[in-house]
Amino acid sequence: ADHIYASGVFPLLESITYPTIYYTDVQLNTTDSTLVLSGIAADFNSLSLQLRGYDSAKDMISSYVLNQSRVVANQVNFRITLNLSSKVFKK
Repeated sequence: ADHIYASGVFPLLESITYPTIYYTDVQLNTTDSTLVLSGIAADFNSLSLQLRGYDSAKDMISSYVLNQSRVVANQVNFRITLNLSSKVFKK
């Protein structure tokens, strides 16, 4: 049987996360290969640059949906769902 290794998710996130972004919640669903990230961006420009980071990892992230973005206390709170490639879960 093919084993699923979730450990590949964190190096991927670390390599593509923009410096002014931080995540407040991470929900990984290996059954449907989704990663739901809640976080805070310094501003909308930072969030835009982060979305470009996801775009740059098309071999690992097949698509994404920005579920929510709103300004709270001069920062942008966001929630995004990443649809991950099966490559992320292989050793």
